[in-house]
Amino acid sequence: NAHMKKAQRIARAMTKNKGRIFGLTTTNGTEFNARFVHETPSYVTVYDNNAKRERKLHKTSLAKFRSGTTVI
Repeated sequence: NAHMKKAQRIARAMTKNKGRIFGLTTTNGTEFNARFVHETPSYVTVYDNNAKRERKLHKTSLAKFRSGTTVI
């Protein structure tokens, strides 16, 4: 479905970000600055720069990604 395709595009963009910080919005509206840590087929782990801790997010919960000129 369309949302899953978008979530996969966001996950791919995160992995290509090479440790830089990016803005991330989840489907429940949570926004934070994060850095990519790890990826599995269903989940991504990011370091939440605001809360200073890691977060494990299901890929379907990814709604928006912002890094420089890249916005998904």
